Amino acid sequence: MQSAIGSIASAAEQAFIPYAERVLELMKSFMVLTNDEDLRSRARATELVGIVAMSVGIARMEPIFPPYIEAAISVIALSLNSVTDCAICLGPGII
Repeated sequence: MQSAIGSIASAAEQAFIPYAERVLELMKSFMVLTNDEDLRSRARATELVGIVAMSVGIARMEPIFPPYIEAAISVIALSLNSVTDCAICLGPGII
């Protein structure tokens, strides 16, 4: 499902703005998971947050973005390659 939402956000760009905040709010709960069985979901959620941010524009995201950046950075402490790789997906200029 996250891949489909990411594709829609990428294609819609500015037209996705009305949906961006709600999607991001849903992803926030996934971005703090630490159980091994949840790491794929965390990685996909982090990737989707980056896609949404890039699609609607960083300037629009700045006011609501700090908790997402914190969640993405916190994964580095877990030393989990797949999740860390997706944290990098948040894109240049965001982290």
